[in-house]
Amino acid sequence: MSGEQRPIEDLEAPLGTKNLTATVALNGEDPPAALESREPPQVPEFVATSTAYELRAELAVGGMGVVYWAWDQLLRRDVAVKLLRPEHRSQQELVDRFISESQIMSRLQHPGIPPVFGCGFCSDGRPYYAMKLVKGVTLRELSKSQQRSRAGLLIAFTQVCQALDYAHSQGVTHLDVKPNNVMIGAFGEVNLMDWGLARCQGRSADAETGTLDASSLLDTSDSIRGTPAYMSPEQARGGRVDSRADIFGLGAILCELLTGLPPYDGTSARQVFRLALKARTGAAFRRLENATLDPRLIRLTMRCLAASPDDRPSTAGEVARELSVYQEALLSRAEDDMQRFFELSLDLFCIAGIDGYFRRVNPNFSRVLGHRDEDLLSRPFVDFVHEDDREGTFRAMNTLARGEPVVRFRNRYQTADGRYVTFEWTAKSFVGEELVFAVARDVTDREAESV
Repeated sequence: MSGEQRPIEDLEAPLGTKNLTATVALNGEDPPAALESREPPQVPEFVATSTAYELRAELAVGGMGVVYWAWDQLLRRDVAVKLLRPEHRSQQELVDRFISESQIMSRLQHPGIPPVFGCGFCSDGRPYYAMKLVKGVTLRELSKSQQRSRAGLLIAFTQVCQALDYAHSQGVTHLDVKPNNVMIGAFGEVNLMDWGLARCQGRSADAETGTLDASSLLDTSDSIRGTPAYMSPEQARGGRVDSRADIFGLGAILCELLTGLPPYDGTSARQVFRLALKARTGAAFRRLENATLDPRLIRLTMRCLAASPDDRPSTAGEVARELSVYQEALLSRAEDDMQRFFELSLDLFCIAGIDGYFRRVNPNFSRVLGHRDEDLLSRPFVDFVHEDDREGTFRAMNTLARGEPVVRFRNRYQTADGRYVTFEWTAKSFVGEELVFAVARDVTDREAESV
C-alpha cells in the first residue's frame, strides 16, 4: 500500500437508531423525568456512504503509522490519512492502540487539535483515520530559523498550553509534548499534533488519582516510547504519570525556545535517556540562569521542569495564564515607553492614517505650529500643507500605502499665525493596520541657509 496510490475503502457498518435516546438540557439543568421517559424520536435510518481517499504523497513515517496527503473524493478536499504500518497489522496490541489514537483525537474538539473526519479499515485490513491536513512548519523549525521573534514564539506556545489544558479537562494526557509536535500554519494557526502516545483516564488510569501507568508505554524491548529529551522523569521510569507529565513537556519546550536546547542534551539517545531517568536538569537550569531573560520566564520554566510533579504548575491553564500576565506586562511597559517618547522626544512624532488624518501627535506639533491638537486631529493634514507641496505630499502617501518607506521627504506646514515652516519627514507604514508612523524635524533655518 505504501508504494501505490489507490483508494482506501471505508468498511464501517450502517448506523441504526435502536440505541438513540433524546437528551434535552434546560438552562443547564438535568432534563425533567417526564422528558427522560419519552420514547426515542422517529428518525430515518442512516445509510453509510463509502468514502474513498486517494493517496497522493507520503508526508511522514512514525513508529506506528504512516501519514499521507490524500484527496477526499466525496467532499472534494485535501485531508491527511494516517495508516497503520503494514508490518504491524498482525499485532493486535498495536492495532488497538492505533484505533485508540483515532478515538482519542475524535473526542477532542478544539481549534488547536486537528479534527478527525472519519475512520475505518483498508482493503488489506489495516485501520486508518482521516483528519485535517495541517500545512506549515514545526515550532522547532520556526524557532531555529529565527523567522519569528521570541514574543511571537511565546504567543504560539501559549496557544499550545490552552489546547493541552482543554485535552486534560477531557481526561486525555498527550505524553509526547515537544516542539516538533507543534505545527504553525501559514495564517498563524497553532496545532498540537501526534497523539499516538496519548492516554485516556478511565481506561488505564487510576480512577481516584487520575494517574496513568507509564509502563503501558513500554514496547516489546522494555524501552519507553516517547522523546527522552523532553520527557518527565516519572514517564522515563515507567511509573505513575498524570497531566503534570505534559506540564514537564511544556517546560521543555520553553527551555528550548529560551536557550536553544531542550532540558536534556547528550551525545547519544542512551545518554539522554539516562539524564531523563535521573531528572538531571542542572545544566538546563544553568543555561536559563545565565541567559539574559526576564526572571519571570526563567522561574516559570524551572517550575515546569521540577523533578517532582507536585512542584510543577498544577495545570497547563496556569502556565498559559502566567505567560499572559508576562505578555501583558511587556505590552504595558511598551505603551509607557511610547508615551514617554511622545512626551519627551525633541522631534515631531505622529501616528497618521492612510486616509490622511493624524491619529496622534506629540506636543511638539502644537509648540512649532501653534495649532491646537484638536484642530490638527480633526482636519486632513494636507489642509495645513503649502498648496505647492500638496501634490508631493499625496505622492509620498501613495508610496506609504504601497508599504514602502519615505525618507527625508520635505514639505511646508502653515503655522497658526500664517507663516510656513519646512519639515523633513521619515515615515514607515503598517499596511495591514493602515497606519503610518512618522518623525519630522523643523529644517526651516537649514533650508533658508541653503538658498
